[in-house]
Amino acid sequence: MRKERRNAPYIEAAFKRKMSMPPLVERDIPTYDAYGLTVAEVDISNMPEANQLRYLTSRKMREIAERG
Repeated sequence: MRKERRNAPYIEAAFKRKMSMPPLVERDIPTYDAYGLTVAEVDISNMPEANQLRYLTSRKMREIAERG
């Protein structure tokens, strides 16, 4: 409590100096496809099992996102 009271004027001054950011609008934020989903199709049978699962999970997530 004492520390909060002692630092209160400095914190208040810092917030007064802080410049606020204008609100973000969805159209202001660019979107990009994930790199792993933009590369050419690969033969996953040669991949280790853990990588196959990651690949299939990413594909499923992409399909769900494209439906939504």
